Amino acid sequence: MLTTSVHPPAELLDRLVGGAVASRVADGPRAACVRAARPLVGEITALRESLHVAGLAKVLLVTTPEVGALAEALAGDGARLLVLDSADPVRVADALDGDLDATVLTVAVPPGTAPVDVRALGRVVDEVRAGFRAEGLDPVAHTVVVAAGPDSPGAGVTVTAGAAGAFSPYVLVPAGLAGADVAALVTDAVAARDGLLADDPANPALVLGALLAEHTVVEVGDRFTAALLDAFGGQPVPVVHDGNPGVHQALRIGPDGDVDVPGPAAARILLWEHAAAVAAHLRGPADLSPSGAALRPAFTDDDVKVSAGAWLPDGTTTVGDALLALLDIDGTHVALHAHLDRESDASIALLRDVLARRTGRTVTFDWGPALRPGAAVCQITGAGDGRSGLDDAQAGQADADAAAQPGPVLRLHLTDRLLGMVAVVRAVQHL
Repeated sequence: MLTTSVHPPAELLDRLVGGAVASRVADGPRAACVRAARPLVGEITALRESLHVAGLAKVLLVTTPEVGALAEALAGDGARLLVLDSADPVRVADALDGDLDATVLTVAVPPGTAPVDVRALGRVVDEVRAGFRAEGLDPVAHTVVVAAGPDSPGAGVTVTAGAAGAFSPYVLVPAGLAGADVAALVTDAVAARDGLLADDPANPALVLGALLAEHTVVEVGDRFTAALLDAFGGQPVPVVHDGNPGVHQALRIGPDGDVDVPGPAAARILLWEHAAAVAAHLRGPADLSPSGAALRPAFTDDDVKVSAGAWLPDGTTTVGDALLALLDIDGTHVALHAHLDRESDASIALLRDVLARRTGRTVTFDWGPALRPGAAVCQITGAGDGRSGLDDAQAGQADADAAAQPGPVLRLHLTDRLLGMVAVVRAVQHL
């Protein structure tokens, strides 16, 4: 279940065992989702079959980034699952382009979701339902809602859920509707769970959790692992993906790394969920104080509108100089936050590698709104398509992200997404 070439200090594991941390995690609401999952299997299977009879085999999931990443991981490659986890108008437009008559809208917004994200996802749902109506389709007949209450307006089917978790209905329902073998997933999770309950230094959740807490940077390959590391709060850990250059003393997760987590997807996800809770316990509560500062327009450089706080030196007129000013700020790492479409705008993620090579700094990259704080943050936003509801909703998510950061924020707004990306990449290459 876990192979590792590095080991946490024995005294740290002894402290976890003495504090019965594994037992406390197992008694938590997220862990309880595994115990409650078995009755869901028949319900999800029957619902999937009834939808298939109606010709609905494609799942359009409107949800939070954590739930979306977990549903994708459980559904596996080849699943007919498309996740909308932000109000990006380009991504929503792409999702509505074709096959709506074979699509079921699944809405899964768990309790505790930030109000700004609830509003943004609500706007996405409105757009999707309008898309159904434009095609002459009944939105109610094409909608499944996973919610804490039994009654959901506008839903053809409602699945009642409780606490959020990797094996809660919020995740299992969309994964199952998209084709995942839910019975096998739950069986694998239940089998793996027994090895994670013991207050024993050999418990892989304690070992992995201790390693995660010990390292200042973690390198992962799966999107769901980063999502779970944020699920329990606590002091955040910088997370990079797949061989980010310029990263020193990172804990590398993967077959060729310091730690590997082999096995079935459900078992790996459950181990990560328990280990992330252990790591959050060890790291302690976050001591970050959001600045709450609003960004103000600074200048425009070709197809990039630049906004920043008072930290930006007077007279700065280029994207390159603004980035240099941001990089001069001391701290653990620089975080890139892209409030864009992770498919059509995927090339923007290459900035992470280029910036790390050019500066020697640790650089993280996240797609909004699944964002981790950094000592300094560079936000990248882009022009919408004129649908003011979505444009405003995404702008609200970006503003909330900026206000939540404890340090300086630089926003690069691409007035033309393609030309703006070219301009930003060119500026980084000339640093």
